[in-house]
Amino acid sequence: MWMMFFLVVIAGALAVYAPGYLLLRAFRVGHLAALASAPLVSLVGFNILTLAYAQMGVRCSWLSLAGLGIVLALVMLLVSHTVSHKRDCGCSFGLGRRSVVVAGRSRCHFDGFCMTAYAVFGCFVTVYVLLSNLEDPSSFVQEFDNIHHLGVVKNYLESGDWSPFAGTLYGDAAASPFVSDSGSFYPSSWLMVAALAADAVGASAALGENAANFLFVAIVFPVSLCALMCRLFTQRPAAVLCGIPCALAFSAFPWRLLLFGPLYPNLAAYALVPIVIFLFMSILSTGESRSVRIGAASLTAVGVLSLVLMQPNAVFVAAVALVPFCMYRAAKATGSAWADKRGKLFAQAAAALGFFAFSAFAWIVCLHLPFFESVLAEWWPAYTSKPQAFVDALTLSFGANVPQFVLMALVLLGAVRTLFHREYGWLTCSYALLCFMFCLDASSELPLKLWLTGFWYTDKFRIAAAAVLCAIPLASFGLSALCEGAYRLARRRGGASDGMAASAAAVFVAGAFVLANFLPSFLLADGGMAVTPFGNIRSQVERANSTAPPIAYNEDERAFVDQVKQIVPTGEMVLNQPHDGSAFAYSVDDLDVYYRYARGYEGDDERPESKVIRERLCDISFDVEVRNAVDEAGVEYVLLLDYGKEEGIEPFLFTYNHGLIWEGFLGIDDETPGFEVVLSEGDMRLYRIVA
Repeated sequence: MWMMFFLVVIAGALAVYAPGYLLLRAFRVGHLAALASAPLVSLVGFNILTLAYAQMGVRCSWLSLAGLGIVLALVMLLVSHTVSHKRDCGCSFGLGRRSVVVAGRSRCHFDGFCMTAYAVFGCFVTVYVLLSNLEDPSSFVQEFDNIHHLGVVKNYLESGDWSPFAGTLYGDAAASPFVSDSGSFYPSSWLMVAALAADAVGASAALGENAANFLFVAIVFPVSLCALMCRLFTQRPAAVLCGIPCALAFSAFPWRLLLFGPLYPNLAAYALVPIVIFLFMSILSTGESRSVRIGAASLTAVGVLSLVLMQPNAVFVAAVALVPFCMYRAAKATGSAWADKRGKLFAQAAAALGFFAFSAFAWIVCLHLPFFESVLAEWWPAYTSKPQAFVDALTLSFGANVPQFVLMALVLLGAVRTLFHREYGWLTCSYALLCFMFCLDASSELPLKLWLTGFWYTDKFRIAAAAVLCAIPLASFGLSALCEGAYRLARRRGGASDGMAASAAAVFVAGAFVLANFLPSFLLADGGMAVTPFGNIRSQVERANSTAPPIAYNEDERAFVDQVKQIVPTGEMVLNQPHDGSAFAYSVDDLDVYYRYARGYEGDDERPESKVIRERLCDISFDVEVRNAVDEAGVEYVLLLDYGKEEGIEPFLFTYNHGLIWEGFLGIDDETPGFEVVLSEGDMRLYRIVA
């Protein structure tokens, strides 16, 4: 089964990288810049195709999206090379230029080596943290958000409609408890990648989901980050190299997003943020031609659209990170036009503050856009005091209670170092701003919290992950200072000619960091357990994906559902109480249950018959309205996976709310008139409605 998993990953990687890379090469973008930017172009292209296919009635699949995309891009590349034999037009955006030498090697060779090293190390770490802690490639997290993720991927594979307006769990279902279960926009790029990967080899939705996560964590994010690091530290190759172990060293991103929610689309969107920042910075880079700036601006626009289609709040992450950079560049550009020192300082301050005021105005405008109305309606309460929130941000635990002291020291060292290298000072400002937003979110109930963090649902974990994106360059800058210091010290002691020993000293420092940071939890001499940050993450990944009790939908229940499928006619829906785990029965085991979401009921969008069924199904023998509701829904069977159990005795999904809106199911037992026991095993029942 693991062989199939890696085939699915390869299929997903081809879909995400090949069309975009070939198309960008057709427009003469340099190899490395095209490779790093390829996912942005591919994902936007796929979304356009899915919208067109939805209108034409064409079924989406790996062949009709990725296959067609690769063929079209390859044709454009061949035409481009036929028209002009010139390989590149200078649109490398500073990445991999052959004419530049870094550390005695061609910039092209150095950047290419770094990009490969980032991806390879990313694969090793992701195998260590994620894959090694899955029971099998089809393991899945039984949390609220994953009901939607798995269900939509499953529906994509069944219906063939993958557009951003088809994000429903009821695509071809015979009935639905909701009046409108499709038609509204939902960011679907990550869901589409999971469906693409699964469709290529006929894998399940859960396996496609895990493959998509591996792809974005192990490859897309490291490659995207490498491009940004090469842009940030053009003249500091040691800092770029030190980004290799730092990229996936923070527990808050990407690992926490694999557990909380889980927030897979947000993780994938954040994985693309570094390349969007890289492209934006390329617009303002010095010494570039107008055509290169136009190319960078065009790709930045594509990148922003790609983030919107993945998870819109990632656009605001990039914006927050770039505001200090733009203020710095505005001040620098203004200062170059002034000879008078006092006037120069005043003009620089005015330019920086002017851009900040413009950014604040744009932020306020976005807060009032109807598009974000539902997002801004969410409110997560504060979980701690202000001093503790500050400590959580300082130690990089971000509320997880496992501080990362080694990494904290590197981030602080990198931040202090930016005081002496002012061209990087904006990085510290961006990181400090996001940490302030985290502290406000974690410890405050003031309206300012909604204004600053509302685009992230006032969710501290999303803000913490955003802060990590700015902390990685600082940690790399700090680690490079230690490595460079070890190199110089070794050269001083061993003589100027002893370069091998000096390089070994620098590698030793980097290796020591890797061992200290990624160390698993271990037993102490007294029999206790020393819990390390990555030991904690690995154990959480294992628990979250485990099939061992206590979980809402366990192996015994899945086996029972398999028996139910042999009894219930194909295509016929089954009434269920979703919090007993049956919310996953559709997406994981292909059973057409009626209630596929854990919550969202009791609203204006719920059908009247659904409300009657939820509240009074047990009264079907004497309640005509209930019988009419069941007839309207077109159902004949009822599934109960936790018959006779109460919350606290049996694990329910956390949205259960003591069963207050599911009295119609809780009132059913083997003696209830109107129901016939068809299948019974332990606390699991399948009833036929005979009233």
